[in-house]
Amino acid sequence: MRLWSQKGKMPDQSLLFTAIRNLFIDRCRRANIVVFESVEEEALGPDRKTHVPGGALDLDIILAEYRQQLSRLSLAQRGEIPPDERLQLHEDLAFGHSEQRVEAARDLAAWGDRTSVPALIQAMQDGAGTRRPCQIAHALGRIGDPAALPVLQAALDHPSNTDLRACAAIAIGEIGDRSVMGMLIARINDPALSEQEQISAFFAVWDIADLASLHVLKRISDEHPSLSVREYAACAIRQMNCLLEAEPLTAMLNDLASGQPWAREDWIASQMARHWDATSARQLNAFLRGEVLLPRTMLPPLGAILTHYAAWEPETMHHLAGSPRPADRWLAQLAVESASAIDVS
Repeated sequence: MRLWSQKGKMPDQSLLFTAIRNLFIDRCRRANIVVFESVEEEALGPDRKTHVPGGALDLDIILAEYRQQLSRLSLAQRGEIPPDERLQLHEDLAFGHSEQRVEAARDLAAWGDRTSVPALIQAMQDGAGTRRPCQIAHALGRIGDPAALPVLQAALDHPSNTDLRACAAIAIGEIGDRSVMGMLIARINDPALSEQEQISAFFAVWDIADLASLHVLKRISDEHPSLSVREYAACAIRQMNCLLEAEPLTAMLNDLASGQPWAREDWIASQMARHWDATSARQLNAFLRGEVLLPRTMLPPLGAILTHYAAWEPETMHHLAGSPRPADRWLAQLAVESASAIDVS
């Protein structure tokens, strides 16, 4: 059996998978409301608009905005975040009103700017508000720098902000550093913690996906006093076992397409990004051209992965462009737009 690499690293020249993926999801969700989830899933008319009770959605406008933002991302991929923009975001993060600080944290996460981690850590520790620290914790998880682990681990024991405790656990899982596995497993089994906190710690373990922990997860699934935790552990084991298959990517996508309850879309996208190689690219392109239909919500992150690694095959884009499903055609057009927008050659 083929064991996927456990390196957990993305190519040094491409640090913004998360940002590109989030932009795909953001743009597609905006379109989903009126294009993919309309009652009849009607095809776009010659005016490139879909008319719904709330009004018409012009896809050209969304694509123009999307292209502009991806062009900005191409600068960030080369490490060229404009210094004046970084300075402004740091000022908003430190001194802005509540909403400005939240938006600044989101923007810094979208840039994937690891040099901003100290500013985010400082802003998270100033003790003001409840929602803002959660957003900063989320940003630290998205950026993925292990330097943020100490402040996130401290947030797990915040005396009053229960939302922050949950957000910190999720962020720790997103960073994916296996050095925290022992601490997280101890929290899962800590009877002094609430069930929700145990579950948050468990999802962090699931996201890190350390195959060496499978025997521990099996014990949790058999013996933990919480039924919810036991059920989540059983699901995590099933999904992580896909990583042991000869073709892990195909195994994960087949589980997802067949509606298996343990198939988490976000987890699959994350694992594909961590363990990407040329074989993965061929398998994903072949899967998208195949007869098995994936959930529409999975198409944006898969498209973002192919865009991020410049791995779109022309046959795949042609197949999606000619698909009867509006979601497939939309993905193909986004792929064409973003492939040119993030070209950093």
